Amino acid sequence: MRNILFASLVAYTSAYADIAVIVAKTSPITSLSKKQLQEIYLKKQQFFNEIKLMPINLQAGSGARNSFERAILKMDEIELGEYWNEKHYNGVNPPMVQKTQEAVKAMVKKAPGSIGYIDESLLDDTLRVVATFK
Repeated sequence: MRNILFASLVAYTSAYADIAVIVAKTSPITSLSKKQLQEIYLKKQQFFNEIKLMPINLQAGSGARNSFERAILKMDEIELGEYWNEKHYNGVNPPMVQKTQEAVKAMVKKAPGSIGYIDESLLDDTLRVVATFK
């Protein structure tokens, strides 16, 4: 019973945690608007200056991803599925997916042009926050 209560509390607090959009500390990207993030994650903008952008998503159904999709993309899972089905026929693939926030951090640190999002509590000094949202 205690484990169930603890798990519920963790799920509740992380559902309302601030989400940080991150790039590597060495990235030339210093900030991004919600509109820019939407364009990047819908693969409408694929370059920043001359850097190829690589947006990284968490797995579908994760709290951070659900928050991101509502706050930034303004779409639910069904609308996004339809969007990517249409884009697939034009040869455009959706963003890469990582299973955990730690995996997102690792990818952002090592792959130039990568952009991800994680709970603010997981930030460290090797990352740069370019946007935040709830």
